[in-house]
Amino acid sequence: MTLAEIAKYLGLHQMTVYRLLKARRLPGFKLGRQWRTKKDVLDQWLLAQMRRPPTTQPHTPSTEAPHEAPA
Repeated sequence: MTLAEIAKYLGLHQMTVYRLLKARRLPGFKLGRQWRTKKDVLDQWLLAQMRRPPTTQPHTPSTEAPHEAPA
């Protein structure tokens, strides 16, 4: 599958797929100057992602000032 085919298959923008491939967060390889992957490899990766337990997002402190107790 080409980058455009991967993007269409996953329902993502091509630039998003490019960044994920480049960061090695999606399975793929470069063939010359083009990114490629096999559909069955991508399907196996997707299944593995679905089986992973959800990750917890780190808590980001609020930018609001803390509420003060009345005097």
